[in-house]
Amino acid sequence: VGVGDVRSSANITSDSYVYAVTPSTSGIYGGAKLTIDGHGFSSNVSEVQVNVGSRPCPVVESSESEIRCVVPPRGNGSNTANIQITSHNIPFPSSFSLNYSQG
Repeated sequence: VGVGDVRSSANITSDSYVYAVTPSTSGIYGGAKLTIDGHGFSSNVSEVQVNVGSRPCPVVESSESEIRCVVPPRGNGSNTANIQITSHNIPFPSSFSLNYSQG
């Protein structure tokens, strides 16, 4: 007759990351579509926020692996702007930036 304890546990983890942002350059007036490729994004556009520098990049499409937003104008900021991504209220680590050019 067997006697004993059976214990099990499950840990579910999901790596959320950004691996590419294209294009890396935009005109100073914005308007281009920015594509962010990665993993772990919300497919609900209202749960995704992207900022280019301090300006919002309005999200037009979102899936688990890709976000598309419209690049905002540079405004009075510098020619290089950091890209910040938040999905499911969680900031994504990203070292990507966008360079604004005059031409």
